[in-house]
Amino acid sequence: MNKLKFVIPECFYRGSRHYVRMTKYLDSRLKTAGMTFFRLLGRPANLLSMTLWVLLLGTGTVFAFVSSPFFAEANAKYQTGDFKAAADLYQKIVKSGSATSAVYYNLGNTMLRLGQKGEALVDYERARKGAPRDKDLKWNLRVLQSALSDRIEDSSSNLFRLLIEKVTTIWTLDEIAFSFTMGMVVLFVMTLFAYLFPALRTIVRFLRSFVFLFLLASMGVFGLQWWETKDPRVVILDKEVVAYYGPSEKETKAFLLHEGAEGKVLDESQDWYYIALKNKNTGWLRKNSCEVI
Repeated sequence: MNKLKFVIPECFYRGSRHYVRMTKYLDSRLKTAGMTFFRLLGRPANLLSMTLWVLLLGTGTVFAFVSSPFFAEANAKYQTGDFKAAADLYQKIVKSGSATSAVYYNLGNTMLRLGQKGEALVDYERARKGAPRDKDLKWNLRVLQSALSDRIEDSSSNLFRLLIEKVTTIWTLDEIAFSFTMGMVVLFVMTLFAYLFPALRTIVRFLRSFVFLFLLASMGVFGLQWWETKDPRVVILDKEVVAYYGPSEKETKAFLLHEGAEGKVLDESQDWYYIALKNKNTGWLRKNSCEVI
């Protein structure tokens, strides 16, 4: 059986030594940015280069630093094997509203150590919203899902569907929106250059077509991402739960689910969620048997 990779706190955004290195790195980049800005400010011909340079700086690696004092303490508790205390501290950070992908990732590892697969899956999925390309997170998710009791296959799975899932899990909505905004900025600067320097209009017109394609692609990916995430998802937390054809235990039983099973919420009624599974089966579940990601 595959073993989960627990990498606390060795991931790039979890170690204190990386924080010190990145602080020095960002400080040097900011100083360079200041000098470059004032040097290029007096050269209008270099305006486009300066703009692109700033955009590249802005799209650099984002490090999710955790400001809560409980984070280091929780990591220490985890490393000593006191998983219950570590989980309590991580949950304090979540309740305070300052949780990052690193907090959810570490909480997921902790819950898995405590044998709570459903809770671990919820935390991993929440971590993935902010860090969709994290390799350790993707590894742990795959292994956890392979260990679940329910293997619900997508009945509409095909090459096009797999392509959509791949595209919509690479970037976050914030990243797509940021890329679209930067594309609009570049388009504005190019249009301004074409107006100020007529000799460059042919080149600018050619380059602008690529920017338009980039903007269209960004809009398409954003739309697909929104469509995939518009309905909230739930994860079963109970060891076993029955779904009914109506929001009452007096209704006929529809199917049985186990801890870690996922579904999309289509409707709700007081204490019940109406969910749809990947295989298109639908039923009503009690809200206290699951948790929204």
